[in-house]
Amino acid sequence: ERRSGKPLTIVGDGKQTRDFVNIKDVVRANISAMVNASVGKGESINIASGRSVPINEIASIIGGPADHLPPRLEIKDSLADITLARKLLNWQPMVGLEDGLKELLK
Repeated sequence: ERRSGKPLTIVGDGKQTRDFVNIKDVVRANISAMVNASVGKGESINIASGRSVPINEIASIIGGPADHLPPRLEIKDSLADITLARKLLNWQPMVGLEDGLKELLK
């Protein structure tokens, strides 16, 4: 149950997917990039989970009612390639989606 008691707002049918990553994992990646001599040459490194998750799955984990708004023009699915993060930073996400959301909802 959500604290505010207000319904979640979902744009469209909620079947669109996104690649969510926990802020703790982002911080670890940034620290790794700061101290790693193999980066800093202008490369772009995606920091993400490497997993597409439907918005409806996020809503289900959070729980409670949801209001659906009409769909808008947006990308249907997104998934980041985290190959360079693994290779250059020796990094991978450590905080699972459910664990991160449960911690956020405490």
